[in-house]
Amino acid sequence: MQLALPSLSFPHRPPLRYFGGKWRMAPWLLKQYPLHRNYVTPYGGGWCESFQKTRAGGVEVYNDLNHSTVNFFTQLRDHPDILIPAIEATERNRAEFIRSRKPAENLIEQARRYYIYCHLSVMGGGGPLWSGTSADRLEVKAIKDDSHLWTASERLQGVRIEQQDALECIAKYDDSKTLFYCDPTYPKQSLASGNRTWYLHHMPDEHHRKLAALLSRIEGAAVVSGYDCPLYQEIFAGWKRVERRTTNMQRKQALECIWIKEARHARTKH
Repeated sequence: MQLALPSLSFPHRPPLRYFGGKWRMAPWLLKQYPLHRNYVTPYGGGWCESFQKTRAGGVEVYNDLNHSTVNFFTQLRDHPDILIPAIEATERNRAEFIRSRKPAENLIEQARRYYIYCHLSVMGGGGPLWSGTSADRLEVKAIKDDSHLWTASERLQGVRIEQQDALECIAKYDDSKTLFYCDPTYPKQSLASGNRTWYLHHMPDEHHRKLAALLSRIEGAAVVSGYDCPLYQEIFAGWKRVERRTTNMQRKQALECIWIKEARHARTKH
């Protein structure tokens, strides 16, 4: 198994507050990864777990359909010397939060605004656009410390950042030495009724079925995150399942699961 433990080379907190991110779960999650040389995240989101992961040694791919997130990581990778000072100079107040929800005149300014939105909004990135801020969010001391972004930018160097359909991404990069970590939006049937509108984009059950069918055919290894539910019991039947107790957004106990499939052929250690 590929082991990734916290070290000084990793940011001390995730670059983005992102709905459904796996920052706290990452040490446990990364220990479950099969051996691999290439690493692809078709549903990249906030890439929270991957910022705590050692480099794969081969190709690394971040992919997501959310243009704002893709742009932020692209600018953080390519222009940290412009983006990070702009973020550090930003006041954390309600006026900046309102500004963060408006389109910007260039990509770097859009990245700055998206970062501010993610950290000041109650739900963070990846959640519904109607999410507002609060007096408590504006007073959180951590949101005024942006030093972790320099280390995050270093981690992104060499990572391919793409914006395409997740299934197309998987087909494009499939290889016996590749691990696909898939963290799609969780099926509605696995969520409490109050949580079902919290994603910015929800995947229909049919997409989950297509994902499972594709991952079952690929040469590479795959790890899929989700909550246990009848749909996943059906489509990932026969896969190894590992469970962990966690707390959901409503601060209630939940059973986090990952489904694991080893690569079809030879594995390469990195």
